[in-house]
Amino acid sequence: MTLRLLHLSFCQLIGWLAVLARTQASKNAELLVLRYEVAVVRQQLAPATPRLADRAILPAIALPTAAP
Repeated sequence: MTLRLLHLSFCQLIGWLAVLARTQASKNAELLVLRYEVAVVRQQLAPATPRLADRAILPAIALPTAAP
């Protein structure tokens, strides 16, 4: 268990050092690629449609409670 923890810590440290060594242009390019991937995934997911039970419960939850 200790050896695994040391290995994971070492890998994380190497990853941080790699990020620090990158140029700003490289970091910007990575952000653009990740944003594009998120946009593609959002387009592929269908919007959630609430069921009848959800439509009945959600307004009841949203009502403010009266203080005694």
